[in-house]
Amino acid sequence: MSSLVFLTNPFTAFDYLLKNLPDLVLDTPDAATILGKFMARAIADDCIPPKFLHSYKGHVDTEVATTALLHADTLLSMKHGKSL
Repeated sequence: MSSLVFLTNPFTAFDYLLKNLPDLVLDTPDAATILGKFMARAIADDCIPPKFLHSYKGHVDTEVATTALLHADTLLSMKHGKSL
């Protein structure tokens, strides 16, 4: 029987996901990209502040966590509403 984790604090939830990302990519190879998109959307929707993302820069232990953070940062730095 597996246990469920209930996290009411989005900071704790994202921290949990970033720390467990190496295990998540074993089952879902695109997990880093998906988490990066989800973090960017949470910041864009004002669920978490941008400083949350920047507080992790240089402070993660795994390459997949760095990939997720960089993807979120890239999405947030893109210009919106401009067509090429």
